[in-house]
Amino acid sequence: MTPVHARICQRRRPQLPHRSAHIGIALAAVVVAATGVAGEPTPKPVEIVIVGAPDRGVFDPSIAGDGRQLYMTFSGVGSTGRLRDLNHNAVQTFLARSVDEGRTWRLVGGAVNPTVDAGAGATPSRGDRRWQSEVSTLAFDPYAPPRARWTLFWHQYLNADGARRFEHGWIAYKQAETAEGLAAATPIKLMAARGYSRIDDDPSATTRPPIAGPPILRLNDLHHDLATCLVASEPSALARPDGLYLAFACFRASAAGLGGVKTDIAMLKCARPCEATKPGAWSYVATVLSQRDAETLGLRKFSATDLFHADGRDFVMVSPVGINPGPDAYKGCVAFPFADIARGAVVRRGDGAPEASAAVALQKDSFNGACDLLPVGPLRGLLIGRIDFSAREGVIQAMFRIYASGVMPDVKTAP
Repeated sequence: MTPVHARICQRRRPQLPHRSAHIGIALAAVVVAATGVAGEPTPKPVEIVIVGAPDRGVFDPSIAGDGRQLYMTFSGVGSTGRLRDLNHNAVQTFLARSVDEGRTWRLVGGAVNPTVDAGAGATPSRGDRRWQSEVSTLAFDPYAPPRARWTLFWHQYLNADGARRFEHGWIAYKQAETAEGLAAATPIKLMAARGYSRIDDDPSATTRPPIAGPPILRLNDLHHDLATCLVASEPSALARPDGLYLAFACFRASAAGLGGVKTDIAMLKCARPCEATKPGAWSYVATVLSQRDAETLGLRKFSATDLFHADGRDFVMVSPVGINPGPDAYKGCVAFPFADIARGAVVRRGDGAPEASAAVALQKDSFNGACDLLPVGPLRGLLIGRIDFSAREGVIQAMFRIYASGVMPDVKTAP
C-alpha cells in the first residue's frame, strides 16, 4: 500500500487545485517527454480481479514468473469488523497465481505474511495493535540455488490503533524453492534504517516483535549515502546474472525537521553467489533517483519503487507524489530505463534530468500508483493501483483496486 506517505486522515484536507494541477501538468510533460506524442489516448484500464481477495481490496502488485505460470504478491486490505477509518484496516501479503498469462488470478492459500497480534503493551494505544506486512516484492531468481529460487521482501511494521509506528519496523525476507512454499518459509529480519528501535531486538519487549533479534543489516552503517535514512520501505527486487538487486525508498528528515520528509530511491546488490541472509552479502550501488531529480521534472518527490526487465532493458519505476485526495497521495507511475544497472545509473538527458520511457496515470484527482509490469499476455503492460474513497457515517472508507493499463515502456529511450 503506502506505508510512509499515504496518511489519508479521517477528515479530508481542503482541496488545493492549484497544486494538484501542477502535479498533473508536470506528469503530462513527463508523458510527452517519454512518448514524444502529446494527447495520445491511454487505453481503457481493465480491472484485475483476484478471486478470494480481502473485502477492502488489493494494492501493491508484484509479479514474477518461472516461464510456466505467473505469480503475484500484493497487499490485501481487510476491514477489522467495525466502521473505522482506513488506517485501521488489516494489511497482509497474499499470493495469487495465473495460468493464463494474467487474464485471471486466484489466491494461493491464505496470507503469505499474516498480521500478528501485538497485544496491549506499553505503546500508546487503545488496544488495537498488530504487526502488519505490505509493499511486498516477489522475484524469481533462475541464477540462485533451488532453495532460494523464489524470494520475497516486504515492509513489516507495528500499527498501534491506526498509527503506523515505523520506528518499529524493518524490511523482511523469505526464500523458498517454490512460490507456494513462501507461506511456510521462515521470515528473516533482513535490514532496517537509522530510525529502527532496538527495543525490537528483544522478543519479550512490550511491542512483541514477531521476529526476534537485530536486523542482519543496518543500512545507515552500510554506506555514508544511507547514514541519514530514517526509514526504508517499498522494496523492489530484480534478479540479473551478476546479482540480486534491491531498490527501496529511503525516507529522510529534511532541514525543516518534522515539517517535511525527503525521499531518495536507493539500490543495493547481492553479488553472485548471493546468500541474501549472510552478513556482508549486500553492497550499496547508488542513489538511483533523488528528490532533486523529482523536483527537476516539476514533481514533489518519488515513492513506490519498482524494478523490472522488459524487452532486453532494465527499468526503475516510481510514483510521483501529490496532495489530492490526501497528503502525499500517489499520482501515477513513471518508468526510467537504466543506462547501467550495475552502476545504478539511469538514462539522463543533456541537462542531467532522468529520461522517462513511460508514464501512466488514472483519474486526475484520484490516489493512483504503485505499479509493476505484467510481462506477457493480452493485458501486457504496466499494472497500476487506485484507491477509491467514500464517506460513511462521517468516516472515510477506501476500496483498493489494481488495473491493467496496457502501457509499455518505450525501449527506444534506452541505450
